Amino acid sequence: FILGLMLFKAVRRHHQKGLLLTYILMTAFLMIFCFNALFVINVEVVHFPQYACFAILAFPLIGSFPRTLFWTIVAGAIDEGYQFLVLAPRRPDYYDFNDVVINLVGAAAGLIILKIFSVPERKALGPFLKKPELLFLTGLVSALAIMYVTGHFAIVDTSENPAFLTLIHKPVEGFWTIPPGPYAKYHVLRPLPGLIIIILLFVFYSGLSDKSNWPGRRNPI
Repeated sequence: FILGLMLFKAVRRHHQKGLLLTYILMTAFLMIFCFNALFVINVEVVHFPQYACFAILAFPLIGSFPRTLFWTIVAGAIDEGYQFLVLAPRRPDYYDFNDVVINLVGAAAGLIILKIFSVPERKALGPFLKKPELLFLTGLVSALAIMYVTGHFAIVDTSENPAFLTLIHKPVEGFWTIPPGPYAKYHVLRPLPGLIIIILLFVFYSGLSDKSNWPGRRNPI
C-alpha cells in the first residue's frame, strides 16, 4: 500500500505521465492476461514480484532499460531451461514459454517502477554491433543451428531417440489445456508464438529508454 501510494504521487509529478500511464495500463492488462490464460496454478503470480526485483537489482549493473530487460529475459529463459533439462528431465511435456513471458512482464513492471522514480540510465546506448547482446544472440543461434544439423536439437520429439534438447516432447492439442485436479485451464505457448510475443514485448518496453540515450543523441547524464 505504501509503495502504491508513493508510485501514485510520483506518476502525478512525472513529466512523462502519459507515457507511464500507457505502460502501467498495458502491464496491468498483460498481468491479467497471464493470470487467466498462462498460469497453471495461481501461486505462479510470484513470478511478477520475483522478476521485478531481479530487474531493479540488475539495472544499476547494466545501465539501460532495454539491455536490462534483454538480460532479464535471458535469465528467465535459462531458469526455465534448467528446470526443463536438469530439475525434471523428460517429465515436462514442453519447454515452458509461458513462464518466460510471465517473467518478462514481471521484469517490465520493475523497470516501470524505476522509470516512475526517474532513475536515470547510466550511459548512452552505443552502436548495436558493439553490444554483447548481439554476440550472445549470434552465438545462441549458431549453437542451435549446429545442434539441429547434428541431431542434438529438435522442436518436436518425433523419434524413439529424442534429441538432447527437444522443446516439445508431447504436442499439445487444442487451444486450452484442462488438467485434472485443482488446476485451471491454460494455454500452452508453442515455440514460434512464444518467441514472437517475447520479441514484440521487448520492442514495446524498450520505449522506456529515454530518447536522448539512443545513438546519435547527446546523453545529458
